[in-house]
Amino acid sequence: MARRRSEEHTSELQSLAYLVRALSPILAWLFDRILKTQTSIQVDEYCYRDKKKIRKWDRNKLEQRGQEILSILVTEFPDFRYGTVYGSTFVPLIEHYCRENTALCKLVRDLRTVEQEVRNLAAHEVQCVTDETIQKLTGFTSNQIMAKVRKAYGYAGMNIREEQWQSYEEMNERIIAAIGQQAT
Repeated sequence: MARRRSEEHTSELQSLAYLVRALSPILAWLFDRILKTQTSIQVDEYCYRDKKKIRKWDRNKLEQRGQEILSILVTEFPDFRYGTVYGSTFVPLIEHYCRENTALCKLVRDLRTVEQEVRNLAAHEVQCVTDETIQKLTGFTSNQIMAKVRKAYGYAGMNIREEQWQSYEEMNERIIAAIGQQAT
């Protein structure tokens, strides 16, 4: 019995560690999808891919046909340098273009705050990541965070059935397929 409880605890800690590592790329992708779905803004139209296939803001494209987007980014990030497109850069764009949808804006802000706090934990301290630690840092339990992520998938136009959320493999396949469609 004790061994089973220990295995369950280890599995839970591994899941939380995965959540910490996966949150930034998942949110960057989700926020991009939300912006596309809710506003039809295609961020790729204002970017290029460098030699390593990393998406970066394109100064000429933003200045020529994305002046409003550029203005929002420069206002929010006064030291904006046309670098890598991070999840954080989508937040002010979603807040501006979706401002009437206060629930969406709050959801995006909450998820960005969680990402910031959890990423800082993972990057700056070597410690065991527990649900209690995550809740102290973010104000949300891991289950509440996953509920928010699930809600964000809805705003991103992803129709994911309950049983798919229960299956990591199937969920992972859907995400990979969606990302693959985005890259083409």
